[in-house]
Amino acid sequence: MTYAITGKLIAKLGTLTVNDKFKKQEFVIEVSEEVNGNVYPNPIKMQLVNNRCSLVDLVPIGANIKCSFNIKGNSWQKDGKANYMVNLDCWKIENA
Repeated sequence: MTYAITGKLIAKLGTLTVNDKFKKQEFVIEVSEEVNGNVYPNPIKMQLVNNRCSLVDLVPIGANIKCSFNIKGNSWQKDGKANYMVNLDCWKIENA
């Protein structure tokens, strides 16, 4: 399932090469959320993977962007305990 969110690019967290088949570029967009008349910033960390890592390179910090993404989950067992992880995998960035 595909989702989209619009917000302001506030950080680029760098590219991490995990191995020769996987690398990721994390970044943060800020979405404002209004609750009872008060506006709160809501920073959301997303990632680009492999050949999409460069999509955020030319986007300046402070730009309003629309990110199309998929939600990816993973689970694993460690020391008899279940662990879970969720990533927001962005696959398209547009000017908002």
